[in-house]
Amino acid sequence: MDSPELLPADKTNGTSPLKSPPSNQINKSLDKSLEDEEGESLAATLEIRDVKIQKIFFNYLEARQIQPQIRKVQELLKLTLYSGTENEHLIERKYLFTRRQLFESAQCSAGEFDQLISKLRAMKIEGYMRLLDYSLEFRIVTLMTGLIDENSWQLDEIDREETVDAVSTIFPREVCEAVFDYYTEQIIETGKYRYIEEMVCRIIAQNVLQEGLKFHIDEFLETCQQGLPTGMQMDESFLGGIGVVDREAAQPSVRGLFEENMPTNLMERFQILFRTKEKWTLQQISPYVEAFTVPKMQVTALLAKYCRSITENNVRYYVAKHK
Repeated sequence: MDSPELLPADKTNGTSPLKSPPSNQINKSLDKSLEDEEGESLAATLEIRDVKIQKIFFNYLEARQIQPQIRKVQELLKLTLYSGTENEHLIERKYLFTRRQLFESAQCSAGEFDQLISKLRAMKIEGYMRLLDYSLEFRIVTLMTGLIDENSWQLDEIDREETVDAVSTIFPREVCEAVFDYYTEQIIETGKYRYIEEMVCRIIAQNVLQEGLKFHIDEFLETCQQGLPTGMQMDESFLGGIGVVDREAAQPSVRGLFEENMPTNLMERFQILFRTKEKWTLQQISPYVEAFTVPKMQVTALLAKYCRSITENNVRYYVAKHK
């Protein structure tokens, strides 16, 4: 903050020793007095000012690089989850945000914002960015993938127009197009599409999982498999960030634990993780702590700082630092 009694260096007397002297004028002898080029004593040219010190600050702010904060954007979008045209009258219009408004509320670059939107699977509906209710998203995806067996398509021969046309008889076309584009990738050589297997498996698994409830892992995987089209295979490695698998328990199980619902405080998050499961592999715990990493401190560095590592049967596990 500027003060009328505070003078910056360039406003002080031109012969003030506060200014850096030219290199060729550096004193070469301790016996030589401070004099300017004309021989006039500097002391005679200095203006003495009596300034009262109000306060000395010992705290300072430091700019640090952090991960893009996805939670704030996610929370804003959750205020107006899209669950179908029949429920739009329940939505508070003042909580609808355009893409520009969301970007201005996010602490990230334009490129990072695009990645956040893609990760959340947000889409533009009637000019506003929205998230789909999970149950609606599940219905659309299962209807789309159901067309594979119905039309005897190969997994890499999905027709976009035919799929969107079929499902848009039930749901708005712009929603169907956005869901299809998120869940598929185009095959350049043929112009056809294939579904991203992990994403399809995750939405199927998320429909079955419930926060905090346990399921027998093999029964759970079998139930999910029944909802997949022929040729896709459910795998527990797809459950990162939504389910915790424990095959070392008396009854091997999977428990719903959604990363998006966990605390934004790292220590509180670790407490929940180690209450849920005593020991974690790197692959299992990574989805739950990646949001706290920065370029100079990745997941392994975070775990080394806040957890203990043990090795059992040549497998490294991470456990609570303090019990």
